[in-house]
Amino acid sequence: MKIKIFGPLLTAAVCLVLLAAGCTEKTPEENAAEDISPYNGIEAYDFSLNTYEGETHKLSDYRGKVVVLNFWYST
Repeated sequence: MKIKIFGPLLTAAVCLVLLAAGCTEKTPEENAAEDISPYNGIEAYDFSLNTYEGETHKLSDYRGKVVVLNFWYST
């Protein structure tokens, strides 16, 4: 009889622990506010690049937005 009660009680306890852990999760705004980089707060140097169409894009045009730079090199 004890084994039949132990399974559901253990399952309920694990669910409660997982629920409590999920309730303490930080919001995306709180995660973004954390200082995860040693360079946080240091501005990147402004530079510009020309496209094949002749347009010029400056890094400062994307201020406040996420920018991913992919430097490709092949030999």
